Amino acid sequence: MADLRLAGTVACAALGVLFCLLGGGFFLAGPKAALFVSGFGTLPPSERARYDTAALSRDYARQFLGWGVLLLAGAGASALWSAWAALLALAVWQVLFWRQVHWDPERAFERYDLKQK
Repeated sequence: MADLRLAGTVACAALGVLFCLLGGGFFLAGPKAALFVSGFGTLPPSERARYDTAALSRDYARQFLGWGVLLLAGAGASALWSAWAALLALAVWQVLFWRQVHWDPERAFERYDLKQK
């Protein structure tokens, strides 16, 4: 059981640090970071001009930081108490992650459309 506890702690800590770094990078880069959002960078420049890139990158930065804090909390709880804490944190992260996945770029970025504001 100690091996599972250690594996959960390391997995949550590694992902938590990664997402915190991504969130910080998105905050520091500002609107330029929107190009790194999946699907947004592949849009033609005329399409990209339709969207609020500052809001897009700010929301993704907050999302990454939220995921990072959740996973770091799971790592800490796993190290202190039980491996189940890491599994719970990873399960919650999976739910939050899959709620954000969109296969259609129109649907993925519709709330950032400048014409709707």
